[in-house]
Amino acid sequence: MNNVGESYRFGEGVKKDEDMAFSYYQKASEIENIVLIFNLGECYQNGTGVKKDLKKAFEMHLKSAKLGDIDRIKNVGYCYRNGIGTNKDLREAVYWFRM
Repeated sequence: MNNVGESYRFGEGVKKDEDMAFSYYQKASEIENIVLIFNLGECYQNGTGVKKDLKKAFEMHLKSAKLGDIDRIKNVGYCYRNGIGTNKDLREAVYWFRM
């Protein structure tokens, strides 16, 4: 599903269709695969195929971080530190940065 979503997102082999890409990412994210959840978070963060929603982007980054995605762990700390998609919480930020 991720490959199909990527194809639609970037127009590789098919006509570029961000709505279709988002749909595939959303379905695939239910599998709890780090890459798929990351891609869905990126869609919410950038408004790719869906209305930009930083709260939902944060939720996807947090879910991915909890599954062990090192890059998302740092991103979650950044979001907590700056109040992006969540309430600003320096204690939580420090927790995630130390992981």
